[in-house]
Amino acid sequence: MDVEQAVGDVMEGSIAPNGLTADTTAQTKYVPSLEHYARAVRMSDGVELALALTIVVTTSPIPSNPSTGLLETVFSSLKLCTGNLLTCKVVLVCDSYKISNDDQACRYKQGQVTRKAAEAYEEFLQCVEHDAIRMPANLKVIRLRAHHGFGRALRVALETEVTTRLVLVVQHDWVFMPPGFDVGAAADIMLRHPLTLPYVAAMSLSTADYVERVKRRYQLDITSAVLQHDSYYFIPLIMLQDKPFLASRTYLLDFVLGPDNCPAVGQFPEDTLGRKQLALILAEGISTHTRYKTFVLDQGGPVVYHLSGRKVHAGRIPSETSAAVVALSPLSSVRVTQSDAAASSAGFVRGAAWSVARVSGLALPSGEFPRGHGQASQPKGRFKGRCFMCGVKGHSKEYCSEGKEGAT
Repeated sequence: MDVEQAVGDVMEGSIAPNGLTADTTAQTKYVPSLEHYARAVRMSDGVELALALTIVVTTSPIPSNPSTGLLETVFSSLKLCTGNLLTCKVVLVCDSYKISNDDQACRYKQGQVTRKAAEAYEEFLQCVEHDAIRMPANLKVIRLRAHHGFGRALRVALETEVTTRLVLVVQHDWVFMPPGFDVGAAADIMLRHPLTLPYVAAMSLSTADYVERVKRRYQLDITSAVLQHDSYYFIPLIMLQDKPFLASRTYLLDFVLGPDNCPAVGQFPEDTLGRKQLALILAEGISTHTRYKTFVLDQGGPVVYHLSGRKVHAGRIPSETSAAVVALSPLSSVRVTQSDAAASSAGFVRGAAWSVARVSGLALPSGEFPRGHGQASQPKGRFKGRCFMCGVKGHSKEYCSEGKEGAT
């Protein structure tokens, strides 16, 4: 089933009273520049979404359990977004686990944990369910009885607790950072144009210069597929992503998580449907993007950050005078810092790999740094991808000589 059918069949009878039955979006020539990505911007305020939007947050066992610090930070960061999100219903879907045969190691992505980690997760869930002060007032907790993985856990939440047309999906280790995701503007436009904008992701460090990244890595020009509504640009993603996104409930249930595309237990839509989408677009061109309709809202810079839940653990974080501090609540804060090498590089091509976040009450394992820090050459084993810096296969951007020269 194509997106057109999946979204169109269900939504045809429930489109807004303006009588819109077909999208009239005009394609525009989109010319990005480094100045355009200087900083993210906040586009709209005052849009109330409680009747149109549900927030779904997914969680599972992680090393920081039983601490609720990471989850508190995620919830607190919602205040940075437009749309007054904390008035919306919030659904926390808690995946289950299997006890690992090897009691010395956890395989979190596969849902296999040690008995000690399982006990910590159960304590974490108890804290969440009984902490009325630190958790959202309108929080609904779903505890799954078996391991599902992100994709199937999300489907359970959509089928049992979501009745609104739109859903904001956030994993437990993604936080919003200033100026916040402009959910108010994106949702308003998506509700008026459901057939062409069923999925809009928040801009991250890896999509802040997405047009140039795609051109450099795949020699593919995607500007012809950029959509413009009023003053807002929606950049086509050539691969569906699992980072925070706003989507139509029917699009997710009938297409992304439908019978033809629903990932297996433990898998992510990005690794299944996303890879299928990427292969088709690279083989047949950007015109095939209309089958998937995945976009990122261009806010000029990143508005979300990935904290890597499988790495962080409870710990004490020292203050850093060089960090940009984002005060989220008296209970938690996040600090995002970027190395001198990244800051002096052109654009954001090295931003994701050379940035570090600090969350009050959480820490990385001792000695852990972003990839490439303190290493002069590519680790053993040939890198199979193409470098974002120079476009050459065989090494990653963290070890690109061109990037190092540009950072000096």
